[in-house]
Amino acid sequence: MKSVKQVCLLANFSCNNAHQFDLVDTLSSHFDYNLHSEKDAREKFLTIGANPLWWPMASNPKYFKPLDLPRNIEVSFVGANYALRARYVVHLLLNDVAVHAYGPGWQWGTTTRWRSLAKRFKYLLMACTAISAQSQYRASANLADHDLRCNLATRFPENVHSTVSDEELIALYSQSQISLGFLEVYDRMMPAGQLHNTCICANLKPQCVVHYTVLAILMSWLRCLSRTEKYLFTTINTKC
Repeated sequence: MKSVKQVCLLANFSCNNAHQFDLVDTLSSHFDYNLHSEKDAREKFLTIGANPLWWPMASNPKYFKPLDLPRNIEVSFVGANYALRARYVVHLLLNDVAVHAYGPGWQWGTTTRWRSLAKRFKYLLMACTAISAQSQYRASANLADHDLRCNLATRFPENVHSTVSDEELIALYSQSQISLGFLEVYDRMMPAGQLHNTCICANLKPQCVVHYTVLAILMSWLRCLSRTEKYLFTTINTKC
């Protein structure tokens, strides 16, 4: 890197700094610029002597734009299945909100059953043989999370889907009456880790984002908005 820096500037981009800063904390100070997508990650880079530059994510409206399609999907979510996302989806489905989830991990245990059984046995064995309470807690948390995902995929197979292409993604948003966004992550992606940025948002039609921290409030809004032609065009925030 030193030889490269003699002829040009070096920049690094990272977008999981809220929960995986450990992946870049030893490298960042060696770059001329560190581009980060989370605005509040700046202090983390300054603490280790790195040079941060806020680089928010965006999309090209030439390609990512609404399509003239019928809105035949009541509620949708696109993204990987991690943190509390499976719990939110299960809770909504059990309360008669017809949500559909698309992305990696939603068909958990249904496509690779032997691998799923092996993973469950691994977590169970680790929990039973743990030599400390903390180790047992981590293994039990992984086991509970694994079983929840498997139960979701088995109980509601019509509501969980695999990853979609870019073209399918654009069409999916245009077909959805309500598009959900779950904005939280576990520290280092581990169920026993600290939970960051716990809020839920529902992206409605168009340019309306509603943030929630209480599932009951979210369900009330979803039931109301999915049954009416009227949509909000403002930003509403609720806090615990």
